[in-house]
Amino acid sequence: MSLPLQEGRFIDGRDDDTHAQVCVIGSGARRDLFGAEPALGQDMKVNDVWCEVIGVARGRGAGGQTLQGVSIGSTAREIYMPVHDRDPQVRARPAEIAPR
Repeated sequence: MSLPLQEGRFIDGRDDDTHAQVCVIGSGARRDLFGAEPALGQDMKVNDVWCEVIGVARGRGAGGQTLQGVSIGSTAREIYMPVHDRDPQVRARPAEIAPR
């Protein structure tokens, strides 16, 4: 996947091979969870899965357009995790996200 990053790196084969519990977050999620503090290297919880932030995606998308209060086409609040971390605990319900 090609995703412009503001900082850090994207998930790669090394993360898959080692079953690393890592994630890349959007710039809006970074701001919401960590404020002015650095996000790289911080731990956060998505439902019952703890992961380390290894990258922050550069904000892009629809420039503030919304549909019923939901941002359209923006990566600002998205969270990317390796496939092995997307188990039923993560997919079964809406994400509950919190920094450590």
